[in-house]
Amino acid sequence: EHPLLFVETREHEGRQAPAYYLAARWLLGTEGCARILPADALPGVYRFDARWWSEARRVHGRGDPPLITLWRGEQDHKIPCPRCDGRLHLEPAVVGRDGWAPALHAMPLGPQCALRAHLVLDAARLPLPVDDPGRLELEEGIEDRVPAEQVWRLADRVPEPDDHLHER
Repeated sequence: EHPLLFVETREHEGRQAPAYYLAARWLLGTEGCARILPADALPGVYRFDARWWSEARRVHGRGDPPLITLWRGEQDHKIPCPRCDGRLHLEPAVVGRDGWAPALHAMPLGPQCALRAHLVLDAARLPLPVDDPGRLELEEGIEDRVPAEQVWRLADRVPEPDDHLHER
Protein backbone atom coordinates (compact mmCIF):
# COMPACT_ATOMS: atom_id res chain seq x y z
CA GLU A 1 0.00 0.00 0.00
CA HIS A 2 1.24 3.49 -0.89
CA PRO A 3 -0.64 6.13 1.13
CA LEU A 4 -0.95 9.72 -0.08
CA LEU A 5 -0.06 11.06 3.36
CA PHE A 6 2.04 9.26 5.90
CA VAL A 7 2.71 10.58 9.40
CA GLU A 8 5.08 8.96 11.83
CA THR A 9 6.21 9.94 15.28
CA ARG A 10 9.78 9.79 16.46
CA GLU A 11 11.48 10.45 19.76
CA HIS A 12 13.38 13.72 19.78
CA GLU A 13 15.07 15.04 22.91
CA GLY A 14 12.68 13.21 25.22
CA ARG A 15 9.50 14.11 23.35
CA GLN A 16 7.60 13.02 20.28
CA ALA A 17 8.34 14.77 16.97
CA PRO A 18 6.07 14.17 13.96
CA ALA A 19 7.40 13.57 10.46
CA TYR A 20 5.07 14.07 7.49
CA TYR A 21 5.51 12.52 4.06
CA LEU A 22 3.32 13.52 1.10
CA ALA A 23 3.13 11.41 -2.04
CA ALA A 24 4.20 13.24 -5.20
CA ARG A 25 1.21 11.79 -7.08
CA TRP A 26 -1.09 13.68 -4.71
CA LEU A 27 0.77 16.97 -5.07
CA LEU A 28 1.04 16.71 -8.87
CA GLY A 29 -2.30 15.07 -9.65
CA THR A 30 -0.99 11.89 -11.24
CA GLU A 31 -2.32 8.32 -10.99
CA GLY A 32 -5.93 9.50 -10.67
CA CYS A 33 -5.30 11.79 -7.69
CA ALA A 34 -6.62 15.32 -7.47
CA ARG A 35 -3.87 17.90 -7.94
CA ILE A 36 -3.31 20.06 -4.86
CA LEU A 37 -0.44 22.16 -6.30
CA PRO A 38 -1.07 24.62 -9.11
CA ALA A 39 0.28 23.67 -12.53
CA ASP A 40 2.31 26.89 -12.70
CA ALA A 41 5.42 27.27 -10.59
CA LEU A 42 5.00 28.87 -7.17
CA PRO A 43 7.46 31.62 -6.20
CA GLY A 44 10.34 30.11 -4.28
CA VAL A 45 9.34 26.51 -5.00
CA TYR A 46 11.64 24.55 -7.27
CA ARG A 47 11.26 21.03 -8.63
CA PHE A 48 13.34 18.56 -6.61
CA ASP A 49 15.39 16.07 -8.58
CA ALA A 50 16.08 13.22 -6.16
CA ARG A 51 18.28 11.41 -8.67
CA TRP A 52 20.57 14.43 -9.16
CA TRP A 53 20.64 15.17 -5.41
CA SER A 54 21.59 11.58 -4.57
CA GLU A 55 24.31 11.52 -7.22
CA ALA A 56 25.71 14.89 -6.07
CA ARG A 57 25.90 13.62 -2.50
CA ARG A 58 27.48 10.35 -3.64
CA VAL A 59 30.18 12.12 -5.66
CA HIS A 60 30.84 15.11 -3.38
CA GLY A 61 30.10 13.60 0.03
CA ARG A 62 27.10 13.69 2.29
CA GLY A 63 28.45 16.35 4.66
CA ASP A 64 27.82 19.63 2.88
CA PRO A 65 24.86 20.28 0.58
CA PRO A 66 25.40 21.65 -2.93
CA LEU A 67 26.22 25.34 -3.21
CA ILE A 68 23.58 27.52 -4.86
CA THR A 69 24.14 30.44 -7.22
CA LEU A 70 21.36 32.73 -8.41
CA TRP A 71 20.86 33.09 -12.16
CA ARG A 72 19.55 36.43 -13.38
CA GLY A 73 18.65 35.52 -16.94
CA GLU A 74 22.12 35.59 -18.46
CA GLN A 75 22.19 33.65 -21.73
CA ASP A 76 25.92 33.00 -21.45
CA HIS A 77 26.75 29.41 -20.53
CA LYS A 78 29.24 30.69 -17.92
CA ILE A 79 28.42 32.94 -14.98
CA PRO A 80 30.67 34.17 -12.14
CA CYS A 81 30.66 32.27 -8.87
CA PRO A 82 29.56 34.65 -6.06
CA ARG A 83 31.96 32.99 -3.58
CA CYS A 84 35.27 32.94 -5.49
CA ASP A 85 36.94 33.94 -8.78
CA GLY A 86 35.76 30.84 -10.63
CA ARG A 87 32.98 30.51 -13.18
CA LEU A 88 30.01 28.18 -13.27
CA HIS A 89 29.06 26.35 -16.46
CA LEU A 90 25.31 25.92 -16.90
CA GLU A 91 22.54 25.45 -19.43
CA PRO A 92 20.49 28.70 -19.47
CA ALA A 93 17.59 27.03 -21.31
CA VAL A 94 17.26 24.42 -18.55
CA VAL A 95 17.36 27.05 -15.79
CA GLY A 96 14.74 29.11 -17.63
CA ARG A 97 12.49 26.09 -18.13
CA ASP A 98 12.86 24.31 -14.77
CA GLY A 99 13.86 27.18 -12.49
CA TRP A 100 17.17 25.48 -11.63
CA ALA A 101 19.91 23.35 -13.14
CA PRO A 102 23.12 21.64 -12.07
CA ALA A 103 26.27 23.68 -12.65
CA LEU A 104 29.92 22.73 -13.05
CA HIS A 105 32.48 24.92 -11.30
CA ALA A 106 35.55 25.77 -13.39
CA MET A 107 38.99 26.73 -12.10
CA PRO A 108 39.95 28.52 -9.99
CA LEU A 109 38.13 26.87 -7.11
CA GLY A 110 37.90 28.81 -3.88
CA PRO A 111 38.15 26.87 -0.60
CA GLN A 112 34.39 27.07 -0.04
CA CYS A 113 33.67 25.78 -3.56
CA ALA A 114 36.14 22.90 -3.76
CA LEU A 115 34.68 19.42 -3.31
CA ARG A 116 31.09 20.70 -3.43
CA ALA A 117 28.35 20.17 -5.97
CA HIS A 118 26.84 23.32 -7.49
CA LEU A 119 23.45 24.31 -8.81
CA VAL A 120 21.91 27.46 -10.22
CA LEU A 121 18.46 28.81 -9.27
CA ASP A 122 16.39 31.26 -11.31
CA ALA A 123 16.38 34.41 -9.13
CA ALA A 124 13.18 35.62 -10.82
CA ARG A 125 11.29 32.81 -9.06
CA LEU A 126 12.31 33.80 -5.52
CA PRO A 127 9.38 34.64 -3.22
CA LEU A 128 10.46 38.24 -2.48
CA PRO A 129 10.33 40.97 -5.14
CA VAL A 130 13.66 42.54 -6.15
CA ASP A 131 12.78 45.81 -4.36
CA ASP A 132 11.79 44.11 -1.06
CA PRO A 133 13.98 45.20 1.88
CA GLY A 134 14.70 41.54 2.75
CA ARG A 135 15.70 40.49 -0.76
CA LEU A 136 19.45 41.10 -0.33
CA GLU A 137 19.49 39.10 2.93
CA LEU A 138 17.61 36.27 1.18
CA GLU A 139 20.08 36.20 -1.72
CA GLU A 140 23.12 36.29 0.58
CA GLY A 141 21.74 33.37 2.59
CA ILE A 142 20.90 31.30 -0.49
CA GLU A 143 24.37 31.79 -1.95
CA ASP A 144 26.19 31.12 1.35
CA ARG A 145 27.76 34.59 1.31
CA VAL A 146 27.09 35.07 5.05
CA PRO A 147 27.92 32.79 7.99
CA ALA A 148 25.34 30.03 8.50
CA GLU A 149 24.45 31.27 12.00
CA GLN A 150 23.19 34.55 10.46
CA VAL A 151 20.69 32.78 8.21
CA TRP A 152 17.19 32.27 9.62
CA ARG A 153 16.06 28.81 8.50
CA LEU A 154 12.79 27.14 9.38
CA ALA A 155 14.54 23.76 9.30
CA ASP A 156 16.72 24.95 12.20
CA ARG A 157 13.62 25.55 14.33
CA VAL A 158 11.67 22.35 13.63
CA PRO A 159 12.71 19.18 15.46
CA GLU A 160 13.92 16.63 12.94
CA PRO A 161 14.64 12.95 13.48
CA ASP A 162 18.37 12.27 13.62
CA ASP A 163 18.31 10.17 10.45
CA HIS A 164 17.01 13.03 8.24
CA LEU A 165 20.41 14.79 8.04
CA HIS A 166 19.10 18.37 7.77
CA GLU A 167 21.89 19.90 9.84
CA ARG A 168 24.15 22.51 8.27
